[in-house]
Amino acid sequence: MKKKMWFVLCIMTSVLLTTACGEKKEPGEEKKEISYHNLLVGILTGNADWLVKSNIEAGEGFADIIVETEDPNAGIVVELKYTKDYDEMEQACRAALDQIDDRRYQEYLLNDGRKDITLYGIAFCKKRCKAMVSGNCSR
Repeated sequence: MKKKMWFVLCIMTSVLLTTACGEKKEPGEEKKEISYHNLLVGILTGNADWLVKSNIEAGEGFADIIVETEDPNAGIVVELKYTKDYDEMEQACRAALDQIDDRRYQEYLLNDGRKDITLYGIAFCKKRCKAMVSGNCSR
């Protein structure tokens, strides 16, 4: 299961690095984040065994992406951040993981009986992305 999630993340990174969606001239970081968000949801939805939910109410807010995997005990929470500066990507990843914890997005999956939850904080800057993973979440 962990190898499969890592493989999906590697594919996602590869696709993001070869797409130009981060180069759009739209005003505001939120619109750029939405472009990456939509791309990632599309990639994850390609796995027919996963139920991918976007901008879903979870914990004390709305999680960017929650995935219910084919393993009834596992799940994924993804929070995305866009930054204008490559040097801030690691900080943005940490901020994304902190947001997941602070707003308790993983409770959506915990309430569904899933205990093996992987958290991803992903930052984007132009055509680059960086991901940080937080391991097993449990009550």
